[in-house]
Amino acid sequence: MTTILGIVTDKSVFLGSDTQITLGNLKLASVNSKIEIVGKNCAVAQTGSLAGLQQALKRTVQQLWIRKILARSGSLEVTPKELADGLSDFNFEMPLEYKDYSPAQYLLAGYEGSLSVLSSIGADGSVLDCNGYHADGSGQQLALSLLQAQYDHKMPDEKVANLLRNILNQVSRLEVHTSTEFGADIFMLKEDDGINIPVTRWNFEDEPKPDAKELPVKEDDKTKEPGKPKSEEGKNER
Repeated sequence: MTTILGIVTDKSVFLGSDTQITLGNLKLASVNSKIEIVGKNCAVAQTGSLAGLQQALKRTVQQLWIRKILARSGSLEVTPKELADGLSDFNFEMPLEYKDYSPAQYLLAGYEGSLSVLSSIGADGSVLDCNGYHADGSGQQLALSLLQAQYDHKMPDEKVANLLRNILNQVSRLEVHTSTEFGADIFMLKEDDGINIPVTRWNFEDEPKPDAKELPVKEDDKTKEPGKPKSEEGKNER
């Protein structure tokens, strides 16, 4: 499990996640992200297994391409709304065909023309269009409470990226299935104007922890001679 976050501002949409990958009972640092970019201006974050994101997303996009080819739509570009509907169908249909399949939750962000989109796709196939912000995963409740207290649709981009990082760090300290030990992954998407790059990625590494061996030195200890036992202090002054 993991925690994924989404924010919509006046100028951008954001997705964020922790970066821990688990293999059995091991925690691994990995170059694989829990957020995938689809097309020019659409991104998907997923909770659960990494295979769920890779396979479900690949198969869903392939099915959407097949539909577009058969319909002779002329463009294979997948829009956020189409992808949300495709992942919804996948989550609803797969458990009916394969009893052992465990659907994942998805958080999708992007632009449909000039309209920003943030949608949550539930494990049951439901699609929730979110207003402003949302969180999914094992740390959802804590993340939503922090987002509610700090969200502002007028925030500048750098501030939003740091807000998502800070929230993921706070959730990581309290929620056992979320970890930013290897950093926090943040993606920002903007409307594709044909000039600027519509996707920006931040990968925040966790702040370095102090070395436990470097203990602070007390003022009294600085005046003592090195290696001199406390019991011998003051004997020469008598």
